[in-house]
Formats: sequence, structure tokens, C-alpha cells
Amino acid sequence: MKTEYRMYGRDSEKLADSISDADNKILAGYLRYCSTTAGPKKVNDYRRYMLQFMDVIEKPLDKITKDDAIDFWALVNHSTHELQTKIMMRRTVKRFLKWFYRDLDMLEALKNTKGPLVNPKKINKSVLFKPDEIRRMLHAAERIRDKALLMLLVETGARPQEIRDLKWGDVNLDEKEVHLYSSKTARDRDLPILHSFPYIFHWYENWAFPDPMAEDYVFPALVKHYSSRNKSISTSYMNRIIQSLANKAGVNRRVNTYLLRHTRLTEVYKLGVKGVEHNKFAGHTPGSKHQNVYVHLDNRDLKQALMKNVYSKDVAVANENFQTQPVNNTGTASIQMIQQQMLFLQQELLKLQAVDVAGGAANRPKQQLPCNII
Repeated sequence: MKTEYRMYGRDSEKLADSISDADNKILAGYLRYCSTTAGPKKVNDYRRYMLQFMDVIEKPLDKITKDDAIDFWALVNHSTHELQTKIMMRRTVKRFLKWFYRDLDMLEALKNTKGPLVNPKKINKSVLFKPDEIRRMLHAAERIRDKALLMLLVETGARPQEIRDLKWGDVNLDEKEVHLYSSKTARDRDLPILHSFPYIFHWYENWAFPDPMAEDYVFPALVKHYSSRNKSISTSYMNRIIQSLANKAGVNRRVNTYLLRHTRLTEVYKLGVKGVEHNKFAGHTPGSKHQNVYVHLDNRDLKQALMKNVYSKDVAVANENFQTQPVNNTGTASIQMIQQQMLFLQQELLKLQAVDVAGGAANRPKQQLPCNII
């Protein structure tokens, strides 16, 4: 076994050239088994991690022992890889050992580790879209299609696959609703599209092909040398559109369609849509723990509690000093007074924001799904 689990990058596929025919056959069988519950993209992830596992373990797949599994996991667990990478590797190897060896004793070292539902380094409050960024992206969009795509993603918080597979028969223009189906959860839901409707209707009237029919994709594949009403836009191309709009709008960070989803789901949570209703809106399965992600991203309760119980005395002292501090011309005193004034103004601003949030929540119906992004 190798002494480290290195960073493979794009080299994983090259590892396939060095595996034996016997291992190739076992790997193919495992991936076929995985495909019964996973889509092509996830199966490709399993393949990549299995190739890395085989490279590190340096043994035929039918000769692995419990000690090999223990040593391998220790190697991965102490590597410098991201937590999500470690979790995915553990899941891949554990599933393989369970499928091939059917020996629960071998899985002891690969017990589930409770990791975050999303990578906190990639999905956190600082990277979510701000309302002004969405407005600038909408104004930067030159194509009718791009405006409709952006606004539909923004308002529904749908998965990219759900928008990719959307057909005109799923859009109720009279009721201003859209019917979404998730291949991930095998569940469907109907959502209002009150704010994105003008853009969707404009796209319907100026669709890429004449006379849109119910079985036509809302967003068909449109490229220079190939266009088809029978083929939908790819999720990767959707991401390219969103990144391009962000660049034009001066949003200087990497973004994608899923970030729009996280932004919207966090927003509706803040607006009072929680529990079962939030799960339904997001298209999560009953009892899903994914709502905890949006509890984490909405930290207003924590901020208000800290302001009330921890910083209240500091605010009172700052207020008193601000009102009684004599003006003098010494540099040190002036700096101190400015610092106190800044602290006072910051605390006053936070209090105003807290009042605004509390007042808005008190007057807002809980079951409504408003969109205050645009």
C-alpha cells in the first residue's frame, strides 16, 4: 500500500490503463450495481474514487482484507483532502466492500462519519447571491432565454436537472405555476412563478422554434451548428450562462445554478417558510435534514441574542462615552472618540436591522412564498 493518499486532480482516468482485466471486470460489475440507484454523473464519481482506491491499495480487488481497509481509511482520514472528498471516498469503498465481500466485519473501520450536508467552505453566507447582484445579472442578460432561465432559477430555487427537463406542458401560463419533477427524489411539486412569469411568457412568445408544443423543452439545446427542440439544454451550459451573467454584472467569484438554489432556499426560510412546507418547496424527501443547512445560513437569531445578552453593556458604555466625551485636539483622544463613535453607529445600525427584520416577519403570512430578490 502507498504511504499517502495524494491529490490526483485530473490524473484519475489515467489510472485505468494500468489495472488488470480481472479488476476491470470487478469494477464494471460494481459500477453496474451502483447505476441501479445512481445517475451517470454519480456513477462516474464512484469510478474515479475506485481508481484512486485501487492505486493506493496496490492489491487486486479480490484480495483485500480487513486490515487493508483499516490501513487505507487511516491513510485517507489523515490526508489533506477536503472533508467532502474523504466522505465520498469512504462511501465508495464501503459500498464496494459490502457489495463484493458481504462481510460486515470488514466495514468496521468505515463507519459513517457525520459530515456537513454541504461543503461549508463552498456554501456559506458570504457566497450567497445578494439581491443587488441578481438585479445586475438580470439587467446584464441580453437574451430573452437567459432572463427567463435566471428568473426561473431565482424564484423556484429548483435543481438544475428540474429546469433542464422542464417542458412547456409543465408550465401553466393561466395559473402562473410550474410543475417540477426531481429525478433525484422521484417526487414532483407545483410552485408559483409570479415574479418570473413575465420573463417566461416573453420567452414563450419568442421561443426558438415556431409553435411551442407541450412536449417541447422550455430550454432546448441551442448551439451554433446544432439546435433541437427534442434535446434539452445541458446543466453545464446552464452554469456557463449563470457564470457569464455574473461576470458581466461584476460578481467577481465562481457561481453556479446550485448557488442560486441555496440562495433562494435560505431566503424563503428567513421569510418564515419552515418545516414541512420548506421541504416541499425545496423538493426534499419527508424528514430530510437538509433544512438544517438553511438554519445555519440564517444566523440572525444568534446575532440578536448576542447583541441583547453579551454586547448590551458595551453599547451602553459606547453611548455614554459618545455623548459625554469632550472634544480635544490630542491625537490619541481623537482616535478614541472616533472609534467609540464608529462602535455606537455600528450598534445602532444593527438594532435598526433587527427591528426591520422582526417587523417584517410579524406582518408576513407564513405560508406565502414571496420573492424579494427582484
